[in-house]
Amino acid sequence: MPAPAQWPAASIAFHRRPSADAWELLSTMLLQAEGVLGLEEYPTTPGRSEPPDWVRVFGAAEEGDRCEEWTARLRAVVSEQLGEPGPDRWEIAFEWIENQDWGANWRQYFRLTRVTERLFVGPPWDAELPADAPKGALVLKIEPGQAFGTGTHATTQLCLRMLERLAKPETVLLDVGAGSGILSIATVRFGAEAAFGLEHDDVCAGNFAENCQLNGVGGRAHFVLGKSFRSAFEAALLAGSAPPNLIACNMLMEEFTPYLAPLAKLHLPMVLSGFLMAERDYVLDLCRQADWALRDESSQDDWGVFVLDCAVDRA
Repeated sequence: MPAPAQWPAASIAFHRRPSADAWELLSTMLLQAEGVLGLEEYPTTPGRSEPPDWVRVFGAAEEGDRCEEWTARLRAVVSEQLGEPGPDRWEIAFEWIENQDWGANWRQYFRLTRVTERLFVGPPWDAELPADAPKGALVLKIEPGQAFGTGTHATTQLCLRMLERLAKPETVLLDVGAGSGILSIATVRFGAEAAFGLEHDDVCAGNFAENCQLNGVGGRAHFVLGKSFRSAFEAALLAGSAPPNLIACNMLMEEFTPYLAPLAKLHLPMVLSGFLMAERDYVLDLCRQADWALRDESSQDDWGVFVLDCAVDRA
């Protein structure tokens, strides 16, 4: 039986390295899998953009837990994206590894990132601007937690660029699937009146609040627990704010699809991301079926973002 100082892990070797877009989707699905606490890519070269040769997925287990069931769940996730394992494709192996400070090891690869000409995103321990930063540069300090959104993923950066262009002093953002709060916080820092981050996962609440405090927007960026858009509008009323007049939604395609029709009924413009450019036409067709019209779009690293307007006049 393993000692309590050990952790379960699954090593996944890619004999045929996945494409960049396949790896982006697969890594996100692995991190969302039940019982997964983290993931390390090898080689761990800072700034590397290509998919890894192999990864180690970390979990949590007590002595006596049936870890083969956990490994089987991971095998199913990878098989869904890359096909069945094999010596010419990929292989997975379970192991017990000695406990260590995974968080401290991972921190060395999370550094200040330039997103736009004036916007930089980074962790609290690396928030010093580079020498070439322009006057009036903005630094968003994001503490990585269990909530999605550190500013390093292409979809987050695409949304940030669009929100920087769209945010006005009168803007009130409805941030659907707020996660860490990065889009809400950034929109307020861009000069918007307020932001209301709607999130159904209560584990995000603490991380959202911490990031608001780090960026000095606690009175203007608000966490709203739940799935009901009405909750965000009620929160705006209670906060003495105008109602939301701009939507941001950064989720995986299968997560945002059910929201397209209900959000269109709000008759507000929306920044939508979380889809691969290979899915662009399919997603745009879904948007049009839900009465959205495309105003603008952009892409980065095989991921896309839309700016949409409601295509139906309010009756």
